[in-house]
Amino acid sequence: MTRFYLSLVVILFTLSSCAWQKQTEPATAMFRDFSLPTVVERLNVPELEPSSGGGGSSESLGETVRRRRDFILTYRIEEHEGAKFDGANFIGQLKDEIEREMRASGVRINGGGSGNDSFNFDYSKDEHSGWLEVVGARVEENQFKLWGVIRENTESAKK
Repeated sequence: MTRFYLSLVVILFTLSSCAWQKQTEPATAMFRDFSLPTVVERLNVPELEPSSGGGGSSESLGETVRRRRDFILTYRIEEHEGAKFDGANFIGQLKDEIEREMRASGVRINGGGSGNDSFNFDYSKDEHSGWLEVVGARVEENQFKLWGVIRENTESAKK
């Protein structure tokens, strides 16, 4: 019987400890749902064939929850007469499509910048602030590489 009570005390203590810990604040829909390969696929650029892709993610808990997701994508460029790939034009189209996606997700775009081969956006929503950057480059004559990162910081709710 004592063993039963001891087990019950341990279980109650464990459950109460979990209840007192800070809960992780959810990410915005923009951070949670963003996929660079999906946006590129949606653009349907006939000269680009997916070759490889990868990435990773991390999350750091504390007063400010920091999240990060990385994308590394390689596309084979298939050019032929009348169909030449224009990297700067593609980056511009990608920027416009991602901006539309950001607005649809409900975040506020606070700023950003762009060049021929890159662009970035700063965004926020409620207690979330985020940053997205994409860089593209033609490599080895017949490949186009995209690097993307989305980061988001969330202030934990004060309890």
